[in-house]
Amino acid sequence: MAGAAASEGILFIGAVIAASVLVTALLGVGQHLSTGLTQRADALEEQLAGRIVIVNDPLHMTTSPLTLYVKNTGSNELYLGSFIVMLDGVPSENWSVTVGGAAADTIKPSELATITINDLTVAAGDHSVKVISSSNHVATLEFNA
Repeated sequence: MAGAAASEGILFIGAVIAASVLVTALLGVGQHLSTGLTQRADALEEQLAGRIVIVNDPLHMTTSPLTLYVKNTGSNELYLGSFIVMLDGVPSENWSVTVGGAAADTIKPSELATITINDLTVAAGDHSVKVISSSNHVATLEFNA
């Protein structure tokens, strides 16, 4: 009888140790998954916070000079000085921006900026214009002049 009780006790202790090892492993996997999801959510939040969109009507583009209307659809204020404006892959070196009719350095969430490209000519035909924001979000518009 005493031998049976001792062997059952040993099996019980072994089962408790195995269960604790399994729980520790599962907690580690759960923590790793949680950390990965948090990092991905933070990266996605940062990406969405700096979104912009070009809201021009591609059928009615003013091309002399080329005027773009860019809206900040994100949740962060964006610094306009670090924007890159490109027409058909060629970056513009001479462009100006206004917000609400006044010169501006930043564009707040939900605000509309007017970007005027002064140094690139728009010939007849199909074109693509890109605006790259300070948060590296790219807004593209294709139009025919």
